[in-house]
Amino acid sequence: MAPLKVDSLGHCDGSEAAMESDSQHAPAAETVNTYAADQRTQNSGAWDSCYIYSRIGEILKFLASKGVGLGDACTDGAGRTCWLCWNTTPWNRLLAPLSLELVVSGPGEHCLRPIDVGSRNNDTNARCDGAFVFAWLLKQHRCVKTVHLESDVLFRMPRYWLKLALNSSANLRHLKLVGDGWKLKNFLETCELLESLVALESFEFCKLKVTPVLASSIAALLRRNKGHLVKVNFANNPMSQRSMATLLSALIGCRALTELSFMCYGLKGRNVKTMARVVRAARQLKQLSLHWSLGSESQWGSIGAALKDHTSLEELSLRVEEARLGPVFEALETNTTLRHLYLQFNCRFRYLCRPPRLSSLANLLCRNRGLRHVVLRYCTVCGNGTVCDNSAQQLADAIMKNSTLETLDLSTNSVGIQGISAFCAALRKNKTLKTVSFSYHPSYLPDGEDRRRGLARLLYESGCYGRIVVPMADPDLPPLTVALALASQSPTKLSLGNINKLSSTLLCELFDVLASNTEVKILQVEADVYEADKADALCRALAANQSIKRLEVRVDIGGPCKFLIEDIAKALIVNTSVTDLIIRAYHTRLVFFEAFARMLTQNKTLTTISLRCKVLGSKHLEILSQGMLQNRVVTSFAIDQVLPRNRAAFRLHEAVRRNTALLNMAALFVLQADVTKRCAQAFETLRWTSSLVSQVAKVSGQSEQEAAAALDAADGFIRSRFLFVTGVVREAVRCHPGSATQADSLNDYCWQAIAEYLKVSDVRDGQ
Repeated sequence: MAPLKVDSLGHCDGSEAAMESDSQHAPAAETVNTYAADQRTQNSGAWDSCYIYSRIGEILKFLASKGVGLGDACTDGAGRTCWLCWNTTPWNRLLAPLSLELVVSGPGEHCLRPIDVGSRNNDTNARCDGAFVFAWLLKQHRCVKTVHLESDVLFRMPRYWLKLALNSSANLRHLKLVGDGWKLKNFLETCELLESLVALESFEFCKLKVTPVLASSIAALLRRNKGHLVKVNFANNPMSQRSMATLLSALIGCRALTELSFMCYGLKGRNVKTMARVVRAARQLKQLSLHWSLGSESQWGSIGAALKDHTSLEELSLRVEEARLGPVFEALETNTTLRHLYLQFNCRFRYLCRPPRLSSLANLLCRNRGLRHVVLRYCTVCGNGTVCDNSAQQLADAIMKNSTLETLDLSTNSVGIQGISAFCAALRKNKTLKTVSFSYHPSYLPDGEDRRRGLARLLYESGCYGRIVVPMADPDLPPLTVALALASQSPTKLSLGNINKLSSTLLCELFDVLASNTEVKILQVEADVYEADKADALCRALAANQSIKRLEVRVDIGGPCKFLIEDIAKALIVNTSVTDLIIRAYHTRLVFFEAFARMLTQNKTLTTISLRCKVLGSKHLEILSQGMLQNRVVTSFAIDQVLPRNRAAFRLHEAVRRNTALLNMAALFVLQADVTKRCAQAFETLRWTSSLVSQVAKVSGQSEQEAAAALDAADGFIRSRFLFVTGVVREAVRCHPGSATQADSLNDYCWQAIAEYLKVSDVRDGQ
C-alpha cells in the first residue's frame, strides 16, 4: 500500500476524504504519515489509507468541539502562559487510554506522566490515538518540558510514537523512565529514542535492565547533556560491571550535577574508584544517594576520601548491607557543609555496635559542626539487653558535646528506658538538639509499668517532653499536658498512638490544652474502638487549634470506630491550619465519604490528601469526585489503589489538575511573570489561601513573610491597573479633551477605590 500523502492544508490525495476540522487545526504531513504507517503496522494492512486518515479527522473534530486544535501554537514566553494551562481536559481524555495525564508541573511548565487508573482493554485505535496526541504535544508545545513514563505505558505505547515523541521534543528538560526490572524493548536499545535529546536537565532510569548496548546509548546521552544535567538517578537497574563502568565514565564529565542517585547492587573493583572520581569531580553536588552499592570498608574508604574535602554536599543518603561505614564517618567529621545524613542498614545488631564502628559514629556526632538532621533506620543502634544501653550511652555522650544537630531519629530502633534516660541527661547540656525520636517494646522492660512511670517523671523534671518523642502511655499524659501549655516546653510532633489504650479523663484534658497550643505541627492518632468522649475532645481540639499542619489518623472502621473519621471530617470544615491529611482505614462507610465530600467543598486549607482504604467502591469515588468539583485548593489527592477508569475517577483527577494549574498561574501573577486576565483570576480565587503563600515562597526562594508581602503588592497591582489587567484597555486610558473630569485624569487612589467593588471575573471576555 502506498504511503498516504497529505498536503500542507491537510487534504488527502487520491481520496474524497477531507479533514472534518478547519485547516488551521491540521497536523503536519510528516506526523500524519507516520501515524498512518503505524496504524497500518498495528492492523496488518486491514484498513485503507483513507480510513486511517479519518481517524486523525476524528481527533481533530473532537478537539475542535472543545475549542482547541492541533495547530494552535504554544503561547509560552514573552510574559504569557501557554493556553494549555487552562484547557488540559480534552487532551487528557485522549491520553487516558495510555494511562497518561498532562498536568501543570510548575509555573509555565507542563508534564506528561502516568496516572494510576485501571485498564478497559482499550483497542489499538484508542492507544494509537493517545500516542499521536502524546507525540504532538511534545512537538508543538515548548512548555511541555517533563516526560515520565512507567512500565505499563512503555510496553503498551506503539513503538513508533515513543520514538517520534522523544526525537521531536527539542525542549524536553526532564526525562524519567521506570520499568519493572526487565529489559526494555529492543527499540530503546537501538539508541534512537535518546539520540536527539540535547537539553536535558534531569535523567532518571529506574527498574530497567541495562545491557552493554543500552549502557553505551545512555552514556552518549550523558555526554551530550553534561553541561546542563543537574540530576541523574539510576535505581534498581540489573547490569554488569562492564555496563556500570560505561555509565560511571560518562558521569565523570557531568560537572553541573547537584543531585546523584546510584542505587544498584555490586559495585566492585575499578568501578568503586570511578564512583569516587564522579563524586570528587561534581563540585556542585548537593545530594548524593548510594544504596546497596558497596560493602567492604576498603570500598567505602574510597568514597570517604572523596567526601572528606567536598565543599558543596548538603544531603547524604546511604543504604548498605553491613555497617562498614567507619571510613565515611571519619571523613565526615571535618565536613562543614553536610546538613542531612540518612543511614539505613540491612544488618544484624552486632555489626554497628562492635567497636570501632559505633565509636566512629559517635565521634562523627561529637565532632561534626555542620550536621542538622540525622536519621538512623533499622541499624539497631540500641538492641535489647545491656549492650543496648551502653550503645545509647555512647551516642548520648556524643550528643552532649554536639552544638549544631537539631533532630536525631532513632524511631525504628528498639531503645530501653536506660538509653532514653541517658539522652535526657545529655539534653540538659545540649541546647540545640530540638527533637530525638525513640521507639521501644514493652518486652524489653523487666518492670514495665513502674519504670515507665519513672521515665515519665524524668522526662518532665528534665523538661524533655518537647524534645524527646516516645510512644505515649498513661504516665506521660499529666506532665505532657503541662508541657503543651508552655510554649518553651511543648513538642512540635505529638504521636499519641492508640488512644483507646489511654485514660479517657487524662486524654480529654490533654485535648483541651491542645486546642489552644501554638507549637504542635504534627498530630498522629490511632483507634480501633469508638469512644465518644475521646472523639468529641479530639474534634474540639482540631476545630480550635491553629498550629497543626499535618494530621495522621489510622482507624479500623470495620468496628465501632467507624464514626471517628466522620467526626474528624466535620471538624476539618472549620479548621484553618491543617494542610496535609493522611487517613488509613481498613474499611469504609458511605456516610464517611459524604462527610468527607462536604468538608472538601468548604475547607480552604487542605492541599495534600492521602486516603488509604482497603476497599473503595464506585459510589464512594463518585461522592469524592463531586466534592472535589467545588474544591480549589487540593493539589495532591493520593489513593493507594488502582482506580477504575470511569467518569468519577477522571473528574477527581481533573479537579486536582485544575487546582494545580490555578496555583501555578496565581504564583506567576504574584511574581509579575504573567499579568494576563486568566492569571489574575487565578490569583483572586486563591488570594486568601495559605497554599499560595507557600507556592510563591517555593518558586521565588523568598521567606513566607516576603511572599505574603508580594501577595499584598499583587492585590494593589490589580486595583491600580484594573482596566489593564482585565483587558478593557491595552496600555492606558485616553479620553478626548473636555471641561469635565475625565477618566484619564483619575489618580491611582481613585482607581483603587473603584476596584474595591469589582473583581476581575466581573469583566466578561470580549466586553
